Amino acid sequence: MQETLPFDDLSISPGLCPLAGNCGFEKGFCTWTNMKNDDFDWLIGKGSTNTQFTGPTNDHTENTAQGHYAFIEASSPRVPGDIARIQSQSFTPGGSRCFHFWYFLTGSGIGSLNVYLVTASGNQTLWSLSGNQKNMWQSAQVSLNSTTQFTVIIEGIRGSNYQGDIAIDDVSFTTSSCTLMPSYANPAAQTTASTMSTPASTSASPTPAATQYDCNFDNGLCLWKQDTQTDQFNWTRAQGPTGSAETGPTNDHTKGTRYGWYIFIEASNPRRPNDTARVMSPLISDNSPRCLSFWYHMYGTHVNLLNVYQTRSISSLGTAIWSRRGTQGNQWLQAKVAITPSSPYMIVFEGVRGISYRGDIAIDDVRMALGSCGYASVNNSCDFESSTICGYTHYTSDQHPFQWHHGSTTSSGTGPSADHTLGTTAGHYVYMESSNVPVNMTTHLITPAMSATSGPVCVRFYYHMYGRNIGALNVFVTASNTDPSQKGRAVWTRNFNQGNIWHLGQATITPNGQYYVVFEAVRGTSYLGDIALDDVSFKNGQCSSAGSCDFEKGTCAWTNVQKGDDFDWLRSRGSTNSQFTGPTTDHTLGTPQGYYMFLETSAPRVPGDKARLASEIFPAKQTSACFIFYYHMYGADVNRLTAYILTNQTTDTFTSEAMLWTLQGQAGNTWNMGQINIPTFYTARPFQIILEGVRGPGYKGDMYCLCVCLDNT
Repeated sequence: MQETLPFDDLSISPGLCPLAGNCGFEKGFCTWTNMKNDDFDWLIGKGSTNTQFTGPTNDHTENTAQGHYAFIEASSPRVPGDIARIQSQSFTPGGSRCFHFWYFLTGSGIGSLNVYLVTASGNQTLWSLSGNQKNMWQSAQVSLNSTTQFTVIIEGIRGSNYQGDIAIDDVSFTTSSCTLMPSYANPAAQTTASTMSTPASTSASPTPAATQYDCNFDNGLCLWKQDTQTDQFNWTRAQGPTGSAETGPTNDHTKGTRYGWYIFIEASNPRRPNDTARVMSPLISDNSPRCLSFWYHMYGTHVNLLNVYQTRSISSLGTAIWSRRGTQGNQWLQAKVAITPSSPYMIVFEGVRGISYRGDIAIDDVRMALGSCGYASVNNSCDFESSTICGYTHYTSDQHPFQWHHGSTTSSGTGPSADHTLGTTAGHYVYMESSNVPVNMTTHLITPAMSATSGPVCVRFYYHMYGRNIGALNVFVTASNTDPSQKGRAVWTRNFNQGNIWHLGQATITPNGQYYVVFEAVRGTSYLGDIALDDVSFKNGQCSSAGSCDFEKGTCAWTNVQKGDDFDWLRSRGSTNSQFTGPTTDHTLGTPQGYYMFLETSAPRVPGDKARLASEIFPAKQTSACFIFYYHMYGADVNRLTAYILTNQTTDTFTSEAMLWTLQGQAGNTWNMGQINIPTFYTARPFQIILEGVRGPGYKGDMYCLCVCLDNT
């Protein structure tokens, strides 16, 4: 028998863990999460909402302007019919439950507030109320009955105008039945097919004008050819699955079906580790700037390397202009690379086989559009591939501004060796050079002017802080791009050595009027303190909570550990490949389309091998925290799942590790909730959470599978 140890839906929040499902919204959403398959998010508010004549002035819990509640903001850019949903944790069946909450529906533009019971077979409308109600908090309750695992979804629908803020507070569950309240809340008892569709994992960009070098592989290789001189095997043109379990795509990218075509490298026998396959374009001699774009699929525990070269000769490839290594999840991803030729060239895609057969790599929809890739900022986002750095500036008082750079910085033992965008030495980033500058010197990178929207904005960026004497990186929001004294208080900060890796940083801001975002780097105590930035972006709405991830659109700020373990966590959906082990659905959506993280323990894995997944590094706080996650551990050979806390004993690196939670052996064929109180002894210093799965003894059969699935981190 095989082993499975999946988990999903991880989150971390201040304070002690609440009772399952109960929430007064004083410290966030507790175990409730904003869903992805809607139009906007529920927000945490206090006092009055931003719009007059709608929404509460106090919360229900404390009945003060300092107390918190959850609400939907109906102002622009929201339009009638826009939907916002939050979802509870998953509950196991058994007996009647009563779901109780308080609601506030006041305003001329109130839409609807709905409550659903969601199971794998569909959604049941339990409670629904529309239109302007009394200007007060009112009590609601509804009975919950299900013979299968279920979740509860609260849905707010924007009404006819901006005076339509809907608020809820003090949601709770009890283990007894109850009558509907209010009686006119119109429960629709029928079960319907879910209208809550799974979000797409990728979004298409506008299609550029076609060129003769474009290819979607539906009718062959177009003008592209196999390398017959310098590689060990060929790319294969295929439809549907590649033929090996737990690797490669099941659909092409162009049509999104098993009837569309793509090309891939087949990693099965007789292929050997590091065998290469190359496919190349014709020689292009027009010297026109172009944007190379393509979609790639790199999924499997043995995935190795995909490289792209711009070269004159297949026998002399030079340095890759784009590169990705390791599994990227069971999804198609898009890449863009600017081509600025000075002589004739060809484009070469090179796939490198990993250590075993679960290493299929695919590409589709290759385009060679004339013109640039649009690296100039979009909504002031920037990947720093252009020397204009998207119009970002610095204070005139900065004596050593951020430098535009590619490859390694000038000092060994600090700074990145490649950018984040392309993952190669050809890609660009900006950084603070720590050599020959004074201790505690600050330098700044300032976005162009931006105009505030009606709600919060999520600032996302990638940062690299590696070196023995790292200082600090701070983010500010300011109304001035000339006066450093107006920066105010930092909305995000990190210090200490964060390791030789790019980390995701994000901060929710609520700006007013015209504003700028300022990145401030502080020089540490020696030259080993280079700090770099890349891939800055902005998105309307709140950022996901620090440490939270449901894995529907990637791994968020969680990353596989590069040193100290034996293999990696993988992102997948649906059933695992082994019978009698693993989940059939994720926890977030409760469907086969939802994603989770798992461990693949087939050969060459051996008993005792471990895989570690690391959170972002959290700044020090003087309050405790609660870490919540969902795990699935089912199978006779399941070994152990452990959560560790990692803190820094020195100012230079993270060195102290403590075990906070562990579970060994199978825990049933269901998703289970785990929660861990993290005391201030650990949170008083910067800390990191590590989730470790250990491969069990397995069984001498066709396959050995240990699945540890993570969702809603």
